Amino acid sequence: MSDVLERAKAAVMAAEESAKAAKAAQELLELAAQKLARTNIEPEKIQSLQNMVRSAGELAKKAADAALKAKEQLTKVENAVAQAKIHISKENKESAKKELKKAGQAAGLAETFAQQAKNFEGMVNNLKVLAGAQLKQHRENRTHATTEQKPTENVSQRSISVASKASPLFEQFKGAISGFCSAISNFASKWFYKQEQQKEERQENSGPR
Repeated sequence: MSDVLERAKAAVMAAEESAKAAKAAQELLELAAQKLARTNIEPEKIQSLQNMVRSAGELAKKAADAALKAKEQLTKVENAVAQAKIHISKENKESAKKELKKAGQAAGLAETFAQQAKNFEGMVNNLKVLAGAQLKQHRENRTHATTEQKPTENVSQRSISVASKASPLFEQFKGAISGFCSAISNFASKWFYKQEQQKEERQENSGPR
């Protein structure tokens, strides 16, 4: 009984840590986006950053929700274990087994939610890395354009050169965002479908036999 309880507690701790980390990564992403918005960055890039910030906020919220759901399962484990102890004290083995089965199922769900929180944290971190790379690239381009600027007749040529270097990176950046947002959508759909399946299975298992 103590093993299943410890499993659920560990899952809750992991889920809460992931939720905190996701929130912290979201805040860093927002900071990077704010810094870029204050520069002469192109409107198209600003729109991409705004989409990233919005996606990160949604993912951080999902991580927090998963942590709350893990905690709910821990409560179910604690209640089931307490009931099992009562049944054992009364030598009601069958009822005790049923309660322990409930505890095991709830602990498994707590671990599932902890994994979901970790996955959402990873997605937010990926967005943060992309925004950080964009900020770094913008700074490098600006420094390159400033320090290597020579006579006026060569300025336009160098500007074109810098833009041509930045363009492939931005195309990669846009492609990564598009693919990542698509992955988020697919992941969320599969996850909610899985939760519905698990809910139906639990209802079938708890029904009359």
